[in-house]
Amino acid sequence: MALPEDQTYVLHDFKSVGGYTFTHLPFVFVTSPYEHDLCGGMTYTATFNSAAIDATTKPPMAYDQSINTFEIYSEDFSLLGDRTITVASFLTQYPVTKSPTPDASTTIEILNPCDDPFSLTSTA
Repeated sequence: MALPEDQTYVLHDFKSVGGYTFTHLPFVFVTSPYEHDLCGGMTYTATFNSAAIDATTKPPMAYDQSINTFEIYSEDFSLLGDRTITVASFLTQYPVTKSPTPDASTTIEILNPCDDPFSLTSTA
């Protein structure tokens, strides 16, 4: 699978700039009857919870297609639970040649930071 599985993110974790990042493997364009690279490079598009995301998207999630990297940071408790991420690709020089559905999808589980605190200390 091109997208990583079993990703989890705890709200407020990491910092607001930089967040938690993860990447996916590049997709492969299969040609027939023989392999070639005459069609040029690929462009990726991504969604988070059905909304398009890119490198300029504001939190909770952004996607930089030049390095196949997702970044997430959030303080929004309404996002708790499993959220769907999709990636589709097409030939940059031939944008009409693309799959009708996303090429890959996965989920990220957004966790509540209060469910499992790192430490709890009693005052004297």
